[in-house]
Amino acid sequence: MSLSLELAEKMLVRFDGTKSKLYDFIDNAESAIKLVKPDCKNILFAIILSKITDNAKVLIRNRDFENWNELKTYLIEIYSEKRSLSQRQLELTSCKQNIGESVISYSNKVENCYIQLINSLDMDLAKEAREACVHLLKSQTLNVFITGLNRELGILVKSQNPDSLEKAISIALNEEREQKSKIEISKYQSVNNSTTRHCFNCNKPGHTTINCRFNRNQRQNSFSHQNSFNKNPFSNSQIRHLSHNQKFCRYCKKSGHLIEECRKREY
Repeated sequence: MSLSLELAEKMLVRFDGTKSKLYDFIDNAESAIKLVKPDCKNILFAIILSKITDNAKVLIRNRDFENWNELKTYLIEIYSEKRSLSQRQLELTSCKQNIGESVISYSNKVENCYIQLINSLDMDLAKEAREACVHLLKSQTLNVFITGLNRELGILVKSQNPDSLEKAISIALNEEREQKSKIEISKYQSVNNSTTRHCFNCNKPGHTTINCRFNRNQRQNSFSHQNSFNKNPFSNSQIRHLSHNQKFCRYCKKSGHLIEECRKREY
């Protein structure tokens, strides 16, 4: 099967010289070239040239390119980042989810490193060798993503043993949503509980009678009043007289002495 030039053109994206958009432009152009008929490739190449704009257009304006491969090589030489494969691998392995960073932001960071690693592979690699390298990088990226997650999320994702980066990201996103919903529910419950609690002492909501400040102040006032009352205004002789009158004998049923002191009982 082959595509018409109209459909092939819709596959193309514009390239203005932004380095991060270079390989999107290259991948889409190569896919379109593979899918059109051979006699349409020259026309499609002219359409690809028209998709180059702004700063990139200025650089290629005075240059002649006979085919797509020449243009691609030139664009890679000018706009690709000059970092080695080992440097990009180090960048991938150092990816960690920062405190407060969302899973989607962290996964985009990891996927971007993975794409850059794939694009850094030697273009002259044989098909089998390239597929082996891609498979190895996929496995490495999956491990980096899981280990780089925060501790709780990493344990949950690893326990489900995902076999691809896409599945691991999906699991992490679901778990993150679960955690956020639990936090929201707990916040709602705490607010709801604080509004339903009611104090019957001061007749105000938000706390109970035990925790009431008014009740606590009342107890303190009564305690201070009791202390002031305990400062006895009576003399020592009056105290002894009062304590003497408080005695009551359980044998003769008279006050003033105890059963142990009762003379009637002794008699």
